[in-house]
Amino acid sequence: MEDYDTYIFDFDGVVVDSEPFHWKSYETDVSFRKYCEINHALSGPYFRDTLNSDKKDEIYITCIKDVPLKDGFEAFYKRLAKLGKHVYIVTNTSKEIFDLFTEKFQFLKNVPVITGCNKPNPSGYESVPKIGKVIAFEDSYRGYYRSEEHTSE
Repeated sequence: MEDYDTYIFDFDGVVVDSEPFHWKSYETDVSFRKYCEINHALSGPYFRDTLNSDKKDEIYITCIKDVPLKDGFEAFYKRLAKLGKHVYIVTNTSKEIFDLFTEKFQFLKNVPVITGCNKPNPSGYESVPKIGKVIAFEDSYRGYYRSEEHTSE
């Protein structure tokens, strides 16, 4: 795993285990499973686009104190940093919300982040300076998917 030079991580679901907290923030009767099916499908709207979500971010912000890091991420990041690897985070999360996470997890202040990326448009991933051998970590088909419409290579 240390054979790469540039490491790119999606944030929600890869760095932090936030999906259940996003779901709870919608205050909906839709099951968690159905929420994930909608939010991670290759096509169609995100879950937030299917209902009135005005209060969602406000509720989610109150949950951030409870959102954990994914097991092992901090140790993995610190090992990569010690080895001089290039590490980036690419996320749909707004800068304002990401900044709340950096207050909770101070080491994230050392990671360059590209926020507000509108997946499946890969522009966030494409804007990362790629040095040497590159690997990216993404937990959603929507984040991974590269349609012809959004492919620049």
